[in-house]
Amino acid sequence: MQNFPRFLKQNPTFFGFELTDLFMLLMLFQIGSFLGIEPLVALIASFGVVLLIRFLLKSVDLVGLVLGGRNKTLSWMDELKEKGL
Repeated sequence: MQNFPRFLKQNPTFFGFELTDLFMLLMLFQIGSFLGIEPLVALIASFGVVLLIRFLLKSVDLVGLVLGGRNKTLSWMDELKEKGL
């Protein structure tokens, strides 16, 4: 299997923000201007939300949090084998 360079494995960034972060920043800024919030406050709040979401995605296991109480397997093949199909 061929190894690809690092730039092909990661998403493009602009000043450290991915394209989804920039889109989210733009949308939050638009919502802030729609609600009549001061532009500087809307910009700071948008950056805060983007950084909070990046921190949560990096540090919290969302799948384990959502499916933590489930003790059965998620594989449908194993479930079919248990039923004998």
